[in-house]
Amino acid sequence: MSNEANLPLSEKWRYRPYDQANFVLQPGGSRDFVDLRKHGWALWAGVTMSNPNLSCTVKLETGTEEYSNTFTCTNLMAANLVAPTPSGWWVSRFDVINNVYCVMFTPSQWWPFYRRINIVLTNNTVTPITVFRASLLAIEFIDSV
Repeated sequence: MSNEANLPLSEKWRYRPYDQANFVLQPGGSRDFVDLRKHGWALWAGVTMSNPNLSCTVKLETGTEEYSNTFTCTNLMAANLVAPTPSGWWVSRFDVINNVYCVMFTPSQWWPFYRRINIVLTNNTVTPITVFRASLLAIEFIDSV
């Protein structure tokens, strides 16, 4: 059964896009790119940056548990995650000549979240990092939480 079949045929859900472009994170700086406190599904996401060592932390919360995963583009490259994966993040661009790096999340099945999805970008390097674009598309259930 596809995920689309699980959506109620009513107005109790909506697409919730997040899109931020062209901002700089100074050394030691961080930014909540997404902080959605509802029930829903994460459909896809991507972050394009000027340094492959930008740290990305994804948190999915339920009422009693939290799933948290932190990675960099460099970590994903070292793990050879360079093609779409059914349930995780992968590197879609690693361009050392132009200093453009991109990580993507394109799951085959949408990721459900209950209570909260939070994505934080952190610069743990000693130089500023430009985030060219950070995007996420989610489905949010309006009656929840």
